[in-house]
Amino acid sequence: MKTINNVIFKDWKCALCETDDETFDHVWLCDEQEDSITILIAKCKEYLLLLINKYRANKDTVYTNLDNIISDDIWKCIYDNDALTLLDLIKGIIPVSFNNINTHLQNQNNFRKVIFEFRSFLLAESEKIWTYRCMMQHEKERINGISSQDKNNRIVNNSYIDIHRKIDNSNQFCLEALESRVNLGSNVLSYYGTDLLPN
Repeated sequence: MKTINNVIFKDWKCALCETDDETFDHVWLCDEQEDSITILIAKCKEYLLLLINKYRANKDTVYTNLDNIISDDIWKCIYDNDALTLLDLIKGIIPVSFNNINTHLQNQNNFRKVIFEFRSFLLAESEKIWTYRCMMQHEKERINGISSQDKNNRIVNNSYIDIHRKIDNSNQFCLEALESRVNLGSNVLSYYGTDLLPN
């Protein structure tokens, strides 16, 4: 909201907790969202397990949990510079550890189906949490007498800079190399390495 109009929204906090600055990460980490996130994680695990069993190679084996298939780190709802977590899944990043699923499936095509169906499910479920946040934000704006026209004036006083956003412009990298690593299932976290820097 601050990037739209940082005069009106300059001192506004999260619409749910009213204490913390709202960032993308905070929307999911907010204490007021804890129950919703816990439910989201449980639904995602259950749905992923359903997909693995649907497309599994050995029809005699029924998987009852994700232990030994996917690392538990991915289900943590935390901000972590060193590991992929639920926040990254919500952003659409599928970790290389999901390649372990492939060993339990019939073929590569089924693996693609699992990833696509899981990603679509996660997007739909996380959108419910985002929609609730937006509803609360609109209610807060209504109570404060802020109209759409007020927001659309786009008054920007010394462009808003999000101090929580972690950007390091000194390390420019080749986007094609990152895309290749994501598409080919390489270790996505290694895109910060010097091997991807342009010559």
